[in-house]
Amino acid sequence: MGGELASQGLGAEEISTQLLARYNREFTYTLRPPALGVDSVDEFLFGSKQGFCEHFAGSYVFAMRAAGVPARVVAGYQGGEWVRGEQYLLVREYDAHAWAEIWLDGRGWQRVDPTAAVAPERVRDGLESAAGEEFMQDSLLPLHRIDVLVKLRLQWDMINYRWYQTVVSFDSERQRDTLQRLLGDVSPLRMALLFALPTVLALLGVLAWIWYSGRRRKLPPAERLYRKFCRRMARAGVKRDAGETPQDYAERIAAQKPRLATLAQRVTDAFERAAYAGESAALSELRQLLRWRLASAVSPAHKRELVGS
Repeated sequence: MGGELASQGLGAEEISTQLLARYNREFTYTLRPPALGVDSVDEFLFGSKQGFCEHFAGSYVFAMRAAGVPARVVAGYQGGEWVRGEQYLLVREYDAHAWAEIWLDGRGWQRVDPTAAVAPERVRDGLESAAGEEFMQDSLLPLHRIDVLVKLRLQWDMINYRWYQTVVSFDSERQRDTLQRLLGDVSPLRMALLFALPTVLALLGVLAWIWYSGRRRKLPPAERLYRKFCRRMARAGVKRDAGETPQDYAERIAAQKPRLATLAQRVTDAFERAAYAGESAALSELRQLLRWRLASAVSPAHKRELVGS
């Protein structure tokens, strides 16, 4: 095709005009073209004559090169949808487009869109409109033309855009720029201290709360009474070791203070029944023992310090 036109002595622009006129007369734009074989360009130009932008751009470049004119396919995006709420152009995948460029002496690369010669509405209105016309022609409800749905789609895209701008793309450079706008020209060290101080204060507050709540946490009654017994025994000269079981402690009291052996065993037995078996009678017994039996069970030398606790 291109070689025949070149043999007629036509220039590059005239060859291009002839090709575009033929596209306009004989070819059809469709998003559902028939499948092509190995010689796809020949089958498209001389057989099916149905296709979309890639078919037209590719076959046009092939024909121009056959005519000896430098040509190339250009792929990119055409059109888009202006979002007024955020003042940006929304470009989707269906805005992708392919066209061609040819080299003209003295003018350089010039844009040529063969698709516009076949379906100017595709270039004017975009692929979304063309796809809607073709794929929705049998539908009773043309969804792509309902204004409410279009507005909802744009609103959803604006939400995604704001999320991306404010969260996803809020990198270190944008963080630094934001801080400089808020705080002025602050050195990195002062900025680090500015952010470290609230963090340290918050951490100290959490630790203080944990410590305070731990101190104020109420122990079970049996545990409180038994600790009172241990404090009195410590003043009597037998301090309970860390991790020492009540029974081991009672045995050590008996070994070091034989006169307290019976009392220590009764307190230990009552504590274990009250703490582990949940016997209310054992709790009452433990409370009674600590009221009067402890003071009466020791020697006069230790009576005052035990009762005073």
